[in-house]
Amino acid sequence: MNKLLTYLGFSSLWAALCAYSLVLLTIIVGQGYRISYFHPLLMFVFGSTLLVYNAHNYFKVRKRISTQRNAWNLSHTFNIICWGAVGFILASVFVFHLHRNGISLLIILTVLTLSYSYPLLRFNRSRVALKSMGILKPFLLSLVWVAVTFLLPIVELAIPLSPELVLRGAIRWIFILILCILFDIKDIQVDSEKGIKTFPILLGTRLLDFLHRVINGVILLLGAAFFYFGMHLFYVVQILAFLLLKIMLRRIRPNKSELFYVINVDGMMLLYSILLIICTVLTTWLH
Repeated sequence: MNKLLTYLGFSSLWAALCAYSLVLLTIIVGQGYRISYFHPLLMFVFGSTLLVYNAHNYFKVRKRISTQRNAWNLSHTFNIICWGAVGFILASVFVFHLHRNGISLLIILTVLTLSYSYPLLRFNRSRVALKSMGILKPFLLSLVWVAVTFLLPIVELAIPLSPELVLRGAIRWIFILILCILFDIKDIQVDSEKGIKTFPILLGTRLLDFLHRVINGVILLLGAAFFYFGMHLFYVVQILAFLLLKIMLRRIRPNKSELFYVINVDGMMLLYSILLIICTVLTTWLH
């Protein structure tokens, strides 16, 4: 089982599955559950996630960075290239099924995604990679994830916006933002040596308590939304997802393996999607 999880996590199939599930959730909430699981948008997002993550991992291998994931990548370089190629083929084929508005948004997201690892954008008269921007990094990364998995399906499928849908998107962004902040915990030593000021470095042992308070605030907001928007089961399940996230916070330690963060922290997005998809489908059936 550990070998399977290692392969799923470090080959980026896990991340691609998380992105796929979040897009599927958006489509089901917006258009109902009677859709093809091979919808062009789903396949495009799955493929592009595979491509971007494996390309990033391939170039990290060439830099000989000493991490658990990079050690695995170094001994499985052929796998990285193959899954990156699969992602490239899927993205190249299904991008032509997208509409003009969707492609326009994708161009912006592509620049932001590439800027995460490579110094393409200029700040304070110098070019820096977004991942080196400390506190801003989790905000930018979570915004890209929400833009791809929430905003892109809305634009591409012309799903009508409503105050309730905007709230659901904001709640998803907060959920993913917390996960991105948690991911920085594993890099405390490296970021400290590079002088990168992240939330774990600035808040230290107070970070988890701070995140617990944020989650408590979100749960109160969801409780208010439950009564304001008509006692929808969707909000109850979202509260459950955030309660599970609080349990995850108790398991977080800087000395946890990189695989733990990839499978468990990223996996919270998959769990979030599955819970809400089941909730949406059941609610539809009951009505």
